Amino acid sequence: MKEILSLRNEVNTLLNLAHSYSENTKEINLLGEILLDFDKNSARLGGVSELNNDGSPLQLCLSSNAKKVKMRLIADPACEIFQPKLRIAASKKILEETLVQTKTTSLKAYCDYLFHEVLHYDTVSQLNDFYRGACWIGASPDQPGIALYLDTKPLGIEGGWDMSEKWLAKVLPDASESLKIVQILRKYAVTASIGLEALTPQLGRAKIYFRLTAPTLLRNLGTNPLNTPQINNFLTKVIANQSMSLSGTVFSIGFDLSTGDLEDAKIDLCGHCITKSNAEWITVINELTKENGLQKIDLEKSLLDNQNEVAFLGMGVSSSNATRINVYLKPKWPVNFESSSANFNDYTQTKLQRAIQYLIDIQNENGSWGDYYLPVGTSIGWITAYVGYALAEIGHIPGFQKAMEAANKAADWLENYRDYEKGWGYNSTTGADADSTAWTLRLLKLLKRSTQSKDEEFLMSYWKPSGGFSTYTEPDHWADAHPCVTPVAYMALSTKNQELLYPELIQYLKNSAPNNGQWPNYWWKNNLYSTYHYLELFKKLELSENEFYQNIEYPSNRETVFEQALKIGSMQLRNMDATADIKNILHTQLLDGRFPGGFNLRVTDPSCEKPWENPKGKLYCDYASTITTATVIKVLKLMIYD
Repeated sequence: MKEILSLRNEVNTLLNLAHSYSENTKEINLLGEILLDFDKNSARLGGVSELNNDGSPLQLCLSSNAKKVKMRLIADPACEIFQPKLRIAASKKILEETLVQTKTTSLKAYCDYLFHEVLHYDTVSQLNDFYRGACWIGASPDQPGIALYLDTKPLGIEGGWDMSEKWLAKVLPDASESLKIVQILRKYAVTASIGLEALTPQLGRAKIYFRLTAPTLLRNLGTNPLNTPQINNFLTKVIANQSMSLSGTVFSIGFDLSTGDLEDAKIDLCGHCITKSNAEWITVINELTKENGLQKIDLEKSLLDNQNEVAFLGMGVSSSNATRINVYLKPKWPVNFESSSANFNDYTQTKLQRAIQYLIDIQNENGSWGDYYLPVGTSIGWITAYVGYALAEIGHIPGFQKAMEAANKAADWLENYRDYEKGWGYNSTTGADADSTAWTLRLLKLLKRSTQSKDEEFLMSYWKPSGGFSTYTEPDHWADAHPCVTPVAYMALSTKNQELLYPELIQYLKNSAPNNGQWPNYWWKNNLYSTYHYLELFKKLELSENEFYQNIEYPSNRETVFEQALKIGSMQLRNMDATADIKNILHTQLLDGRFPGGFNLRVTDPSCEKPWENPKGKLYCDYASTITTATVIKVLKLMIYD
């Protein structure tokens, strides 16, 4: 079985690679400690990094010009912190330490301004828009100077450009040229970040990063360095006969801090979006450096062993027509895997163990988990019950004792820190609901713990006379019977109450069964959540789908890992071969063990009766990947052990 790589191992791998490009070993290690260190005791883990496509938080940038090759580390600081407010505070502290280490404390006022202006929100709900983190920090072990980039995506198109104008007006002695360029770019692009690459307030560049909102000619962007033969040749040689997405193409412009003039422009292409072997990357990069009279970058030692890969490749051209090539490296993940009957189960077991460990790592000391950022706050009760149940299921199997321990910690918290006299809820402010109560009761019963009659009576009170469980008693259609809650709630009942409701349940199923076998959802983006849980219900009650419908269809558009997992689970419950789908989903696992969350949960507007016909409401993402990872664990357990 292959060695399981952790997030920290991946970071250490990249720091070791940096040692091969610089003799300043002490400085490299110190920068690594500063850029990625934080107090784990003060924050809940589970944060996500978007610096690289695999969730890893560090890049090694090798920049070649006509004279030399420079090396710089770029980090997503405090990326493992889940709460945006704490993560932002930790990032600012790390930045201050980096300013000291890189001898750039004279830039503190500019850095403080960036944090204050971009992160100007006063309320926690608004700060939650920065769930990806607030900034990236770059520094070199070989020379002073710092790079700081503040995320502007949460500000939207207009907000990002407005902030860019404020930033340029703040730091440039004459911002007239830069503001003219910004006015042109507003028509074609959205900002990605704004930042600073500098040694002092007079020596360096103010940076704007952006992506196009629609394809356009480079000459339309108002920045002459982008419309040069070097850039055109770069795009032709790197992309070749492939296509390149707008999201994978990042532009940047830099303005001289001492004059305000446009100093250079750059295009970075995502290496993940371009299909090239490491040998092909080496050939292309060598050709580009040679053709442009740049210093050769020694990439053989970092790419030929296939342990690392190109995260981005960029070309910058200055206003004086000087060219540079930037290669951004990261360790290769996931490890390429060719499945066979001999090793597929071992590989899946490894993935399963890593997913379980991720949920254990981000569990709060009191036993709870938290996820989602809704207007009413983060979910604690519902998430803890759902994740705890998934871990309890796998925890019953020998070899998964840690999962069982985590599930029992979750049950302890749900029993001892109750927010409501009867039942459990999304969090401490929303009131108790049938769905959260159902998942909690299911967890407690799976762990063979006693339950209180008042909680089951509370759940029974949500059964509708016409059949089905509602989630709430108000307002409006939130009090209707919800098809996605009904099977979960029914399976949470005692045998006595299940027998009592059984005739009404069967009638409800006959009245509401869809012709195509896709059970509708009230609280989720599509029908896969309901369909999976109805199949579980049928298995428990020894019912056949054929009693309710004949045709079985699956939606063709499965955008998220959560949806893929539910489809796989449904196929397994129907005794269908899902091997190809399982291979695909295993490949999505990130370095820390999570399976990436997605925008699956819909807070349906109370006025909406049937969102599966005409959806009305906002979608939300499990940013800490709790629901997604727990669901994948359930599916893998079903595949291997059931």
